[in-house]
Amino acid sequence: PITDESDLPVEIETNVECPSCGKNLYLIFYNTEIAYEERITIQTYFCKSCLYKNSTVLKEGKNRPQRSEVQVTRPEDLRIIIYRAPEASILIPELEAEIFPGEASDGEITTIEGILYRLRQNMDIMWSEAEDRSQYDSISRKLDEMLEGKSADFRIVVEDPTGKSVINSSKAIVKDL
Repeated sequence: PITDESDLPVEIETNVECPSCGKNLYLIFYNTEIAYEERITIQTYFCKSCLYKNSTVLKEGKNRPQRSEVQVTRPEDLRIIIYRAPEASILIPELEAEIFPGEASDGEITTIEGILYRLRQNMDIMWSEAEDRSQYDSISRKLDEMLEGKSADFRIVVEDPTGKSVINSSKAIVKDL
């Protein structure tokens, strides 16, 4: 519960133009605490004209750079929740897949299955002009087997220079980078 006005979200008009309609965006930021993550900041840019919205959740505090890894060994592991900080990269060595943060990367809360689905959706875009169709077919087949739970022996690695990312599983192994 909000106890005084200092706990209210702050709204500021910015000079940043809305990518949809060109009007000025507003920024709302709010500091709060949530279970498991402790102190977080929620930043939302929104447009009052066209209702465009872009939110980012940032875990507060200074942590050491770390590498978190989990071995997926059964279909139930696809439901493991991952918090990926905006600066973190995700690696799937068995697919030779690397997902790097972009310039406008947001933090996200997802599952291993969610990561695989997004990778699957983007494969056709990434490989639309692939010269080696057999390599595409092989990776596509492996990815489909992972999603169907038929190939449950692979790793998800999260490398985070901020040390804020979390793989929410007792099976996760965390090491300093």
